[in-house]
Amino acid sequence: MFLVQWLPSNVRWWHPMPHDCGESGVRCLGHGLHLVQLDNNPNDRTNHRTNDCTNYRTNYRTNDRTNDRTKLVVVCVRGECGSENWGTGTTISNVVSLINTLVAAKKKYIISTGGEGGVFTCSTDANFLKFIKTYQSAYLIGIDFDIESTQTRAQVDSLVLRTKNAQATYPNLRYSFTLSSVAKSTGGDPFLWLGDQVLNSIKVNGLTNYLINPMTMCYTDLSQCVVSGGTCDMGASANQVAKNLHDYYS
Repeated sequence: MFLVQWLPSNVRWWHPMPHDCGESGVRCLGHGLHLVQLDNNPNDRTNHRTNDCTNYRTNYRTNDRTNDRTKLVVVCVRGECGSENWGTGTTISNVVSLINTLVAAKKKYIISTGGEGGVFTCSTDANFLKFIKTYQSAYLIGIDFDIESTQTRAQVDSLVLRTKNAQATYPNLRYSFTLSSVAKSTGGDPFLWLGDQVLNSIKVNGLTNYLINPMTMCYTDLSQCVVSGGTCDMGASANQVAKNLHDYYS
């Protein structure tokens, strides 16, 4: 999963995000938005080179890529907040240096946590505030939690509570939860059990002012996406997820 997202000011970053399924570790999503991620398993790229990705590559590998001259090299953040782990060979100082480069260039960014490669946890308010302060600047947009199947209910509840309490100190930051989703044309709940668990935790714990970031991907099951020409249409699927999320949870 991704760690630092550089966001041009004209990008509405919370739009459903197509998951990486191409031949490189770079995702291009309009307006020059580039998300760069570490590929922990080279075989993953081979496994995802299916026809289901055809429309993704056609729709999102645009000329915007040629207009971007920013290069970011990042890794996943995992572990317990306050003593987080950025992966082999990358230290907190490395990440802070990268952020300083973004700030000097007046580029906005988001710190993203968790993902399938490793769980991010946060058991105390003090350590979460320490975590935010480490990477905070005037250009920090917010914190994203990528919730995957290895995350327990207790860990999810803790992240939600940490977020709720941190809003008093950092009220202008955006707090988002990235959740894998399905994009059924027939509508209904766009999330599997994990997404429902996160939304229930948000409701029970009284969190407000948060964002849900549905993650679409290269579906292998055509029943889970919007089909065009016999394959999943990534762009249409992302739009369908947004509609289903609005209709089901309104």
